[in-house]
Amino acid sequence: MTVTMMWDDADKTIMVCKSLGQWTWEEYHETLTEIVESFKEANHRFDLIITREKQATMPGGSPMPHFQRAMRIMPPNVGLVALVNTNGFARALVSMFSKLSASKDNPSLIIVGSHEEARAKIAAHRAKNMHKRSA
Repeated sequence: MTVTMMWDDADKTIMVCKSLGQWTWEEYHETLTEIVESFKEANHRFDLIITREKQATMPGGSPMPHFQRAMRIMPPNVGLVALVNTNGFARALVSMFSKLSASKDNPSLIIVGSHEEARAKIAAHRAKNMHKRSA
């Protein structure tokens, strides 16, 4: 899987993963393990922004079990997982999946139309959770 992983902020609390080209589910799970292990190394909150280049192709078969596993193995210090996608069908599918996988043990999954929107949603989610802790 051709994926780039980089920090989106100076504090290294928001990771951006961008997929390119063609990849397999096995490569997806290897990358997922790398992300999860890097998040487990610290005790602070992380957020994840996932983007896919237009030429990137998803492997065949249902993505649901793979995405369910991803949400299940995220450590508790992950706040939001933001998928950047403008495709209407994909947005509907992720929206449905996020409702089905919602639980207090999983990070929140959202779908947004741009990287900037993902950053704004993360900032709002962090502010809301800080407010809850101080109340």
